[in-house]
Amino acid sequence: TTADRFQQMLRRSPASLLQRSLYKVQIERYLARFPAEQLTFVLFEEFIKDPVRIAGSVARFVGAEGPMPERKDDSPRNVARVRRSLPLQLLRNRMVGPRGARDRWDGLGEPMGEAAPRHGAVERAADWAFARINPVRAGRPPAMQADTRTFLTELLKRENRGLSELIGIDVERYWYKPRTER
Repeated sequence: TTADRFQQMLRRSPASLLQRSLYKVQIERYLARFPAEQLTFVLFEEFIKDPVRIAGSVARFVGAEGPMPERKDDSPRNVARVRRSLPLQLLRNRMVGPRGARDRWDGLGEPMGEAAPRHGAVERAADWAFARINPVRAGRPPAMQADTRTFLTELLKRENRGLSELIGIDVERYWYKPRTER
């Protein structure tokens, strides 16, 4: 099943699946380059609860004036999309690396628009081929096994310890709880 394949991928290549969830490490990298007062943090869970208030808060933080428009349509805007084959995506990442993360860090600290993409011909060819072989499709990721969820919850709780203090938001209010309590 797809859930079993996720378990296998997690065993084989945990870093490729988990690195984007290690928020504390990522934020520490930003704080090493930018003063804390130039950064603001928003939890997705808070944004979903009150998008107008959170968007207004971010707008004020960046110096934008005026009221935030009310959202008239509550239909989903960012419907989940998953690759047809997760193992094939991991193979692509092993061959040319996870480009998205590299692009973000390569241009960090440079004025917007000045960081030129650094994609070689092999990487572009691999992206083109993999996009055709392994297209994205609308849908939800497979359900996670309970023991995997417990393991990941404990791992991420440990790895992100201190995040609440770092960003000034109580992340445990939303995270690391059994799904029934969310």
